[in-house]
Amino acid sequence: MRVLVTGAAGFVGKHLSAYLEAQGDVVVGVDRSDGPDLTDGAGWSALVERVAPDAVYHLGGWSDVGASWDEPAAAFRVNAEGTLHVLQACVGAAVPPRVLVVSSADVYGQVPPERLPISEAAELCPITPYAASKVAADFL
Repeated sequence: MRVLVTGAAGFVGKHLSAYLEAQGDVVVGVDRSDGPDLTDGAGWSALVERVAPDAVYHLGGWSDVGASWDEPAAAFRVNAEGTLHVLQACVGAAVPPRVLVVSSADVYGQVPPERLPISEAAELCPITPYAASKVAADFL
């Protein structure tokens, strides 16, 4: 299978790419240093069209929770609008790939010990700009 991994140079991206390659997949990894900016919709459309992946693992985005307080609009644009651009590029591809969008446990906010472990049915309660941007991406 031919797969596209966004955020491939990040901690999880490196491990996921190595795992997928070990399974026999052809991995095309992109990161902010060698791929289009997540806020560049046309760039993502061109990349997905060129790569023609069977699947996309979308791990790329703003990951600095603390800095999201300093630049909340930028965090939102990268995570929410960026995810929208990746999804639109996939929908627009000749053969739309399967897409996995990776989120964050931060979307659940502060969870008391008695509510652990968290399930995906838990109430979303973001308490940082970063978490709110991830909720928006999840809803997309």
